[in-house]
Amino acid sequence: KTYTMEGGQGAVGHDTRGVIPRVAEEIFSYIEESSNSASRFLVRASFMQIYNEQLQDLLHPAKQGQPRQPLKIREVPAGIYIQGLSESVVKGPQDMMELMRIGSQHRKTASTQMNWHSSRSHALFSVIVEHSGVSTVSKKKIITIGKLNLVDLAGSERVKESGAEGERLGEACKINSSLSALGKVILSLTTRGKGKLHVPYRDTKITFLLRDSLGGNCRTTLITNVTPAAMSYSETLSTLRFGNKAKSVRNDARINQDMSEQGLLLAYERELKKLRDELARTGGKETSPDNGRLQVLECELKGAQEMNEQVQQTLKEREEEIESTRREKDKLRDKIRAMEQQLLVGGTHVQEMPEFREAVREVEQEVGRQFEERIRLLEKERERERSEKEQLWR
Repeated sequence: KTYTMEGGQGAVGHDTRGVIPRVAEEIFSYIEESSNSASRFLVRASFMQIYNEQLQDLLHPAKQGQPRQPLKIREVPAGIYIQGLSESVVKGPQDMMELMRIGSQHRKTASTQMNWHSSRSHALFSVIVEHSGVSTVSKKKIITIGKLNLVDLAGSERVKESGAEGERLGEACKINSSLSALGKVILSLTTRGKGKLHVPYRDTKITFLLRDSLGGNCRTTLITNVTPAAMSYSETLSTLRFGNKAKSVRNDARINQDMSEQGLLLAYERELKKLRDELARTGGKETSPDNGRLQVLECELKGAQEMNEQVQQTLKEREEEIESTRREKDKLRDKIRAMEQQLLVGGTHVQEMPEFREAVREVEQEVGRQFEERIRLLEKERERERSEKEQLWR
C-alpha cells in the first residue's frame, strides 16, 4: 500500500513513482495550462499520521528526546479542522515530493514476521488548491477550493502470523479496530437509503477525518492491495468484499465555490462595495435625516457637560467642608490644652490631677467620635458624587 501511494524514491517522472508523485505532476500541469492574467492559484500540503489513535504532524515532529504532542480535531461549520497541523505552500511537484520524503522519514514503522518494514500508523497526505478567477458567464470574480486526501491505511494484521508482542501488539489492536470501524462506516453508507440514518464516523480518528471523503461532498477512489499467497486467503477475500461494498457508496460532489471560511475574498469585496456605496450615499442630500440625529446628540452632549460642571462644583464644596471640619477639631484640641495649662488647684496644674485628666479624656473621645462621624459622612457623600461623575462620562 505504501509503495502504491509513494512509489520508488526516484525523481519526479520516474516509472516507479506512486500515486502522490503522479498527483503532484497532474495538479501543476493543470495549473500551468489554465493560468492566465485573471487566474491565481495557491497550493498547500500537509502530512500527518494516526498512530495509536493519536494525530501527529509528520512535517514538524517533536524534538529529539521529547514526546510527540498529539494534535486535536475541531469541527467547524466549514468541515473538519486539525488544530496545530502545519501546512506548507508548494510551488511545484518537487516541493510536494520533498514534503512526502520528510514526512515518510518520521512515520512510525517496525519489523514483524510478516513484513520487515510494516507501517504502524495510517498516513494522510492532504493537498488544498485554491483558485481565484473571473466567471465567463457573470464576469464576476469567483473562488473555488478543492481538497485532495491521499490516504495510506495500515494493513489489518493477524497477531498469530505476525508474531506481534508488547508495543507491536498494542499497535496491531488499534489498527485492526480502526479498520473495523471503517468497514462499519462503509456498511452504514450503503444502507443509508434503506432506513439506516446513523453513520458511526466518530468511532475512530480515521473515520472522523475522512467523513467528507467517504460520504460527503467528494469523489472517492479506493485502491485495494491483495496478495495471491494461500496463507492470506481470508484477508484477501475480506479486502475484496470491502472494496466491492465501497463501490456501492454514492456521493453527490459539488464545486466548492465561495463556501469555505478560507476563501473569503468575495465576501470582503462585497462588504467593501457596500461600504463605498454607503459613503457615496451619505455624501449627498440624503444626509439630512442624519443631521437631525446629530443635533440631538450635540444637545445631549452639551447637557452632560453642564451636569458634569455642577457635579465638580459640589464635589469641591464637600472637600472644602471636610477640610474646615478637620481644622475646627485641631483648634478645639489646642484650646483645651491652653486652658489646662492656665488652671491651678492647690498649687498643682489641673492637667496633672488624675480626675481632671480622666474627664478631659472622656470629653476628647466624645468630641473625636462626633468629628470622625461627621468626616465619615462627608467622605461618603464625596465618594457618591465622584461615582455619579464617572457614570456621567460613561
